[in-house]
Amino acid sequence: MSAKYLPLKFAFVAILVLVCLGSLFYGNGLKQGQDIAGGYSMVFQVRNDEGRSDLVERIIAVLKKRIDPSGLSSLEWRPLQNDRFEVRMPAASPESQALRNSYLKAREELLATNIERSDIRALLPLNAQQRAEAIGKLTGGDKAWAKSVSRLLATMDKLRKAEASLQAAKAKIASAKSPSTNALRAMQKELLSAEAKRNAVNTEYRGLFAEVRKGNLSPHLLMSVLKIFNQANSQGDKDEKKAILAVYKQRVNELCEQYPSRDNLIRQVATLYEKWSKIRRPLEDPADLKRMIKKAGVLEFRIAPKAGAQAITDAQLQKYKTSLKTDGPEALRIEGADYAWYPVHGDGEGYGSLITATDRIGKLYILLSNKPAERMIQARGEEVRWSLASARVGSDQYGSPAVDFQFDEAGAKLFTRLTGNNVGKSMAILLDDDVYSAPNIQTVISQRGQITGRFTFEEVKELVQILEAGSLPGRVDPNPCSENSFGPAIGNENRDKAFRAAIYG
Repeated sequence: MSAKYLPLKFAFVAILVLVCLGSLFYGNGLKQGQDIAGGYSMVFQVRNDEGRSDLVERIIAVLKKRIDPSGLSSLEWRPLQNDRFEVRMPAASPESQALRNSYLKAREELLATNIERSDIRALLPLNAQQRAEAIGKLTGGDKAWAKSVSRLLATMDKLRKAEASLQAAKAKIASAKSPSTNALRAMQKELLSAEAKRNAVNTEYRGLFAEVRKGNLSPHLLMSVLKIFNQANSQGDKDEKKAILAVYKQRVNELCEQYPSRDNLIRQVATLYEKWSKIRRPLEDPADLKRMIKKAGVLEFRIAPKAGAQAITDAQLQKYKTSLKTDGPEALRIEGADYAWYPVHGDGEGYGSLITATDRIGKLYILLSNKPAERMIQARGEEVRWSLASARVGSDQYGSPAVDFQFDEAGAKLFTRLTGNNVGKSMAILLDDDVYSAPNIQTVISQRGQITGRFTFEEVKELVQILEAGSLPGRVDPNPCSENSFGPAIGNENRDKAFRAAIYG
């Protein structure tokens, strides 16, 4: 080595080391683990009625493959006896937490512009001038929306008067003392007229309220647009990424055009979400981990009887619906009935031809077959054990994200039999007892299938991870029996001391 350039070379190496250290400790290059960032500790309970000594270890193995297949999320898994395990995860970086909070605050401000029943009722006592001013503020200056709100308020005034007339007609009959036949008939006629008028105005009110609600920005619609940005970020191909980003920008612009009075708020939310998405890790919030653990990963197929099907009498159907309202969806399954209720995943659109009903809180369910010849399930006692050979991200006939899957040999035989015996019927595809779709069986299907729905790219990736990892060998309570946060073990002060020692010796 020439001594002439030796100092210059040492200086170059020193500068390079300083740049690397600076990027590691003060840039985005350092991936802070639990020792530096602190984190969360959660203990989950496992149902182990048979006392299997290896059950917790097997569950941990499946969850590792499902939640963190690449091992890059710095999760720590630890079995605790035969019925519990602990998961420790690092906290988000301060920058990520700050951006997340800013995004959530902006999102809350945006969704607060939606109009609810309580907002409308608050306007009723106001006079005409006060109403006009309040409506202008409530609708953000959107003239078409303001007109709908004004019409709704006018109809609500009419409804109050119609209700008052109806109550007066009822009171008149109740207070009448020995009226003549003609007088009673006249009062009854007046009552029927008042009731008909009230019902007509009430129908008008419902229609106008639905029209006002159309001006509300759905949180689901907002998230479906924002998550397109995540899909673009996950692409390695530059051209594909560019194309998806173009779609994302177009969808944001369409949202702004659809809700012009909230243009600035929508763009602010989108900008903050983009900044947060660029630096956030897949697992930063304990809620993300709980959601992934909650999924058991059990894929099933059940035939769905259509409305008016001869296999179910009107009396049986009424019994099933009453059971859902009074006893809940589990009752028919426990009873071992031929049919049982299963919840719909998502908004519930697209099931109009099937038998649906809501429970006491308004959640939508579909009636599905529990007959051995009309189901393909993964449960103890089944004649044949089957599984998936693979699952991957795909797309449906419209280009929307979907899950493509392929059966093993045993599964292919069972699926051939199920679809072959039920051509022309609807077949529900369930994951962890939730109905994701219910396509019509056009022909016999053997080895491959597809799960479609109104999925975002991120949701499809999560479903694929769950299916690829396989179903859990035991039941895990998704609510931790213990949950704590902990601070950094090393701390910023010790980290800075190490940094100074590396520089000055």
